[in-house]
Amino acid sequence: MDNKFEKKFKVTLLVLLAIIAFSLVYIGYCLTTGLSRVSTKLFELSGVISSLLGG
Repeated sequence: MDNKFEKKFKVTLLVLLAIIAFSLVYIGYCLTTGLSRVSTKLFELSGVISSLLGG
């Protein structure tokens, strides 16, 4: 029973590490492509979210 739990825990840990690594790479990519581009994307995204919420 303990082995199964340990295996699941390790898999979960690996998935979390992969997500964190992907996030860091994505942030680095965003910084290299330029903050102005990112801010416009965020502005578009907030506009989409507000329109979805009926704002």
